[in-house]
Amino acid sequence: MSMKTYSLLVQSADQLPRKLRPRFYVKVTGCSADFKTEEVSSLKPHWNYESKICPTATQLTFQLLHRGLSNTKLVCQGTFSIQDLIQKSRTAHVVELSLVKPDNLNKKLGRLWIQLTENKEHSETHSTAALNQTPAAAASRAMPAAETQPETWRQDIGKRVKHTWQGLHQITKLIAPFVPQPFNTPFEIFNTISDVAVEYIGNKEALEDALVKLSGQLAEVEGVLLESDKYNIDITASSNKLADLLIKQAKEMHDIKSTAVAKKIYQQHEIAGKITECIDTLNQGTDDHYQRMTQAIARDVKKNVDFALASMLPSFAPRALFDADTGAAVSPRRECTPETRKELLDKLEKWAVDKSPNTSPIFWLSGMAGTGKSTVAYTLCKRLQGHKQFGGSFFCSRNDEQARARVSIIPTIVRQLIPENTAYAYAVRDLNLDQLTPASSRHVAELLIGPWMKSLKKHGGQQASQVIVIDALDEIEGIEGAHFIQDLIHQVATVKQEMQGLRFLLTSRPHPMIVEQCQHLENSNIYQLEQIPPETAQDDVHKFVTAEFGPLSEADLSFIVAQSGGIFIYAATVKRLLFPAGFTLSEKERKTRMQQIRTSDRLPKSGTVELPTDTLYKAILNEALPDIGTEVELSKHILYIVATSRRPQTVQELAPLVVDHLDNIDEEAVKHRVDALYAVLYISQRDKCVYSYHKSFDDFITDPQRYIHAEVATNYLAMRAADCFRILENSLHFNMCGLQSSYMLDEEDPGLASRVNEEISKELQYACRYWATALTLVQHTNSEMVDRLSKSLQQFSSLKILFWMEAMNLLKLDCRAALYNTQEWDAKVVGSCKIT
Repeated sequence: MSMKTYSLLVQSADQLPRKLRPRFYVKVTGCSADFKTEEVSSLKPHWNYESKICPTATQLTFQLLHRGLSNTKLVCQGTFSIQDLIQKSRTAHVVELSLVKPDNLNKKLGRLWIQLTENKEHSETHSTAALNQTPAAAASRAMPAAETQPETWRQDIGKRVKHTWQGLHQITKLIAPFVPQPFNTPFEIFNTISDVAVEYIGNKEALEDALVKLSGQLAEVEGVLLESDKYNIDITASSNKLADLLIKQAKEMHDIKSTAVAKKIYQQHEIAGKITECIDTLNQGTDDHYQRMTQAIARDVKKNVDFALASMLPSFAPRALFDADTGAAVSPRRECTPETRKELLDKLEKWAVDKSPNTSPIFWLSGMAGTGKSTVAYTLCKRLQGHKQFGGSFFCSRNDEQARARVSIIPTIVRQLIPENTAYAYAVRDLNLDQLTPASSRHVAELLIGPWMKSLKKHGGQQASQVIVIDALDEIEGIEGAHFIQDLIHQVATVKQEMQGLRFLLTSRPHPMIVEQCQHLENSNIYQLEQIPPETAQDDVHKFVTAEFGPLSEADLSFIVAQSGGIFIYAATVKRLLFPAGFTLSEKERKTRMQQIRTSDRLPKSGTVELPTDTLYKAILNEALPDIGTEVELSKHILYIVATSRRPQTVQELAPLVVDHLDNIDEEAVKHRVDALYAVLYISQRDKCVYSYHKSFDDFITDPQRYIHAEVATNYLAMRAADCFRILENSLHFNMCGLQSSYMLDEEDPGLASRVNEEISKELQYACRYWATALTLVQHTNSEMVDRLSKSLQQFSSLKILFWMEAMNLLKLDCRAALYNTQEWDAKVVGSCKIT
């Protein structure tokens, strides 16, 4: 009986499908034992793997497989005649095999390069004597041969694994700095792992499963390490951990072998079990490192996607984020004092987590200025962050151009949602943001709700709750805050039953138009801070003053609590008055101020009881504005501008607006007046602009029922702009300084400088420089004055603007900023002809 054997060389493959993690190997069937190469991480794998095979059929089937994280997939295959392969191998160094897709035999997918040669025939002649031998004799003759015949599968597996070791260049670099004795090189560590396993694991399947799996995983780690430089990730700690694990387990395997040889205390199966445990530990550690690397890469890719999307949403208001002011020297936002507003905060948190489809996803918190709406909203944001339920915030503010613009609300919220929700981010990515972003009326439906609903489908209709907090919507310019609420309520109502996971807390003062829109909400989702029982409100203020105030008598603290009427802003303002930032009052000075607060008038002239804050604000102004000298007018003008302007101003910008046209500008004096009003005004360390501490003070200054000079304050900037227009109308004319020729350069006219000073009076110079500043600070809500100014602007633009530009040129001043700001202001005037 004769048995033919063949030598099969699997060299390489190409034209394979692209894989994110290429890990290919070849399996050959049709022989007594399946032939399988090691895994190679390459789209053009080279194996150069050779082994003896004993065919059991006339054909061999070659399968090329790809091993992923969770499964192994057949990529392509082909069946070929052994005789044809041998014949082709005789005439060519290697044979090209065209493989096909397993589900489409007509589609070629890859090429495999092999060589098959027939070994010399080995004849085993069985003589008659041999046949006549007893079974026992035959067995005794056969045993020595069996014992000396090498187990080639061990060497085959060891050879394949060591071939993989040689390609682990990145992992070798990781290990090299830490190689301990008895090893000299990283390769000795790898070879110890494979040699000890090959020697002691006696089961072929167990050995192959342990070593081939380990070498494959290390090859996969090697591939990711090669790609890691393309990403902004730090995997040093994880890589060092893997290097330490490889060294530790290799040394343990070395010690197990040494102990077993020296003391012969282990049985073969015990050694095999310990070696298998070491390799299992290595496999687990390698897989953990691979997962950490791929997750880091995924996070970096997601971060890049988020950044790209954020750059496409330009209407972002960073100062509208709830914690945006935490780094400023004076922060108007803070958390509630512990144990205050407890019932309200518990109610809001319960609403935030309520997944009942009958619960409204919109909650409206209403209250007058100074009642603590923003502080409650801030506190809820902090708590939601701790519970991983915070979706985003937008704290509206009239003091910031972006934070008071409706067009900024949804883009700012979207930019906060994108990093937290991958499915939502990809839904936003599919939008035409260039067209959508400028159209604020489309934002709620198309930029927020639409992508959110699309992301829900990715999660099977379920999403973890994300709460959006939008504070002080009444501070959005014009009536856009009410329009935003109207749009939000309408859009949410259309998808209420299907929309899960997105909730909105809205806060505002009870502006009539906002109140009208919020009537469509369920009563259970409307909360007015005025409905807090008076004793509860006063108890909250008592906790605040006890925690926040410095040394005061119990009588003084009780008086402050009683006078506050449960309004926190009263107590907060008293605190700034008695304990001013930046300097310390003596005990006598503090007692004097406390006495002034106690004895201030409590009843206005109308005879009706006034708000506690009004009493306090009057006391502060009485002290800061002594009715003597011109200095008091300077302080009043500062108050009027801070309380009414469209955008905040620095001391330098305020200075020319608070003096008479003919007076000298004195920035130092303005700074002193602002400092004297420290209880109600402050200069921000962030942008150096002057702000009031709270909107309640602005309301006080502009309410005729509460402040005697309210009408003057409300119209102050408008009157300054009107005065400038009057001066420009009366003084500007063609050829202001009598130039002899328009072809002559200014420097060619020796008397021009003196004529500029003579012809362009100080009053006209002031009007030329500051008319646009005063105009563009006027709020559009002052409709009567805005209409008058708009008409003056149209007349000026038609008749005098070229003369003004001539005067500005003679004064060597730039016109561009004034024209740009004026055009922006005029564009928001209802019914304006719009200057161009």
